[in-house]
Amino acid sequence: MREGSKRNWANEYQAFLSAREVSPPAGLSQGLLAKIGGLLNPSPWLVFIKVSLIHAGVGLLGLLACPQMGVSLTGDEDAGLAHLFMSLGDVGCQFACGGFFLGSSLLAISWVLSAEELRVLRRFGGRQLAALSGISLLVLIGAGAEASLGLSLIWLSGAILCGIASLELGWRLRLARMPG
Repeated sequence: MREGSKRNWANEYQAFLSAREVSPPAGLSQGLLAKIGGLLNPSPWLVFIKVSLIHAGVGLLGLLACPQMGVSLTGDEDAGLAHLFMSLGDVGCQFACGGFFLGSSLLAISWVLSAEELRVLRRFGGRQLAALSGISLLVLIGAGAEASLGLSLIWLSGAILCGIASLELGWRLRLARMPG
């Protein structure tokens, strides 16, 4: 580094230190604080909407790999994972299908949402995952799913439990890849 550069830097630093303090306009400061506050503390409703939209996309893709209670995008009820899950019996199949359906979505969600949105989802996760599972089950029934009360409750249990586990796994994987 040249000697003249050092002197310039030192002079500029001294000029900065001796400059008079200027405060930004109050409206600008308040707007900036509100924007940062919103980013750091997202609304649970907005997070739920994002989660629902991502789940809708991943859930549709999931129907290619595993039909849910007879609802399939391929038209083949024994396609993909269904054959494997059916080997677990009716109860095991329903639990595994629900777990796959919501679990795969939440694993994807844990990589798509911001860290702040994930914190909100983890804080309100039980309620949001129960609502998401219930809505998913109602949509599947509306699409023609063959559902009984008992097997639907098992499907919901698999969806919620595996969803929570997948969300936690995704969160931990995200933490592991974060710098520092």
